Amino acid sequence: MMSKFWMVGLSLAGFFFAPRGALAFAALAAFSADGAEVCLIAEDGKSARIGRTPTAAREVPLPTESSGEILAVAASSANGWLLLTEDGIWRRRSGDGAFQAWLKPASSAEKWTDFAVDPVTENILLTVTVREEGESSSYSGFRWYVRKLDRVLPVFSRRVGAIDGLAFGPDGELFFGYQGDLWSGALESANEDGTLTRGLLIATRVAPLADLETDIGTPSGTGVRAVAVTATHVFVHQYRLGGSGWGWIARLPRPKAGSARPSAVEAGPASTWRQASKLLQSARVLGPQGSLAYLAAARDGRVMFRLGEGNHFFLQRRVNRPPEKWE
Repeated sequence: MMSKFWMVGLSLAGFFFAPRGALAFAALAAFSADGAEVCLIAEDGKSARIGRTPTAAREVPLPTESSGEILAVAASSANGWLLLTEDGIWRRRSGDGAFQAWLKPASSAEKWTDFAVDPVTENILLTVTVREEGESSSYSGFRWYVRKLDRVLPVFSRRVGAIDGLAFGPDGELFFGYQGDLWSGALESANEDGTLTRGLLIATRVAPLADLETDIGTPSGTGVRAVAVTATHVFVHQYRLGGSGWGWIARLPRPKAGSARPSAVEAGPASTWRQASKLLQSARVLGPQGSLAYLAAARDGRVMFRLGEGNHFFLQRRVNRPPEKWE
């Protein structure tokens, strides 16, 4: 007999059961599309600052019509600064700088929790949770805004549910954390004829970064919670999976383009092991970060993050040089 879990997963076409209250580290920082500015969201989600550097950033007017806190920020060449709240996506007007409502969930039962913009297509991938009326648990899944259709589509994901962190590389390849490990992939049409009525997430695990354990005490394992991608490297915030407390900023080389496609692993597990081993041997820890990292990458390859007990901002301009304080 099919279990209740799988009955729920199939009936919701790509949604996965998740305990209510399960949280992801959303994107609280972003570079503008041209790399000239950064936007930082306050930890309480009640304010946003924009400027050329973190210390030069100034508070900007927020959507007054929104009833929820700011969950994430992203930048688009076509639409400028974008803010995500539980009410949907807001885009900033070029004239007065105010944010106006743009995209909204299809129903009040659906909450958008994080998002990322593909710099090549300007499409947007969103993570969502859905809690039906009267239910005590929610379902995690994805939505896909396709710019050429100007529509938000459902996304079918067969075996990946709630994820932590998502980011596109400058070439449009998708990276995210799932169960503590690093994955990469792409979005395509789920229809055999190629028509776009729903998306399909195609991805594989490219680096086993989760550090897992079991004990009588509280969880101490860590895994990928935030991601930033350049043309050559992936930066991750490796953070405690069971709560707050400790973590690190690390970087590793990007896997070979296209290696995330399932067809690439048909050669057998040895091929997968060799690739993962190569990536892990080249991985580097940049420093400790036990709170929100404000990790973000510009399209020119610069990467911003916070390090240390003082939560100072650092900027990595080139991977062959140490990160520098950026204030």
